[in-house]
Amino acid sequence: GAVDELRLGGRRLESDAIVHNLMLFLLFLLTVVLSWIPFVVVGYPPVDALFEVVSATATVGLSTGVASHALDPALKGILCVDMLLGRLEFIALLLLVYPSTWIGKKRTTA
Repeated sequence: GAVDELRLGGRRLESDAIVHNLMLFLLFLLTVVLSWIPFVVVGYPPVDALFEVVSATATVGLSTGVASHALDPALKGILCVDMLLGRLEFIALLLLVYPSTWIGKKRTTA
């Protein structure tokens, strides 16, 4: 049978590119879910808490009122990390913690 290649803007998409983009999306989704759980456990309404976490991670700046001066410092910290991840992008932070980007390769003597 015929196999169609995936194309975007006339360019062929490689399977590695598709997998990498899917992993980036899943990393974003995992961050949102793991950040949302503590808000729900503490007792905030699930939809409001989800809105706050997604807004922070996507660096949108909207709020339902959950984020306020009275918010528990640990939850403020979670929102701060979400904003940092959203602002600096996940790829940049992954490169920062990937050892080969900041540890020079050993020189070989010839």
